[in-house]
Amino acid sequence: MIAANLERLKREVDAHDGFRVQSRLRIAEDGLACALSAAVGDQCRILEPNGREVPAEVVGFTRGLARLAPFEFAEELRSGMTVVRLPERRTVPIGQGLLGRVLDGLGRPLDGRGPIRPAEKRLVRNAAPSPLERERIERPFVTGQKAIDSFLLWRRTST
Repeated sequence: MIAANLERLKREVDAHDGFRVQSRLRIAEDGLACALSAAVGDQCRILEPNGREVPAEVVGFTRGLARLAPFEFAEELRSGMTVVRLPERRTVPIGQGLLGRVLDGLGRPLDGRGPIRPAEKRLVRNAAPSPLERERIERPFVTGQKAIDSFLLWRRTST
């Protein structure tokens, strides 16, 4: 009996999405801000009264307020709107499912061909690979533009 109840409670806890961290939007003289416990790079949603969600990112702090940069145009933004911090970091899809697809800056499809079926997702903000651990560039890719070729060394892939 106790084991069955414990298993049921475990399923309920696993299904719960955790605590929702939210605040109210303030319109500052130089942008959007809210009193949100967040870090630079955290993803947020600004909830408009019509139900639309405007994606935004925490880009800094001013006088204890998190400064937000919205990713979409939103003409209805005003002081007092709810801002919700998302628990996950921004990811982008990668894999063969992206070939021939047209995406916006947030990795969403623009071509009307339905959702992307990525092989996997990667964090947008990752540490750069060490230049000493990367493979040596054996066959450079030459663009023919001296301004580019003199400063950047691009690697030609196997295809």
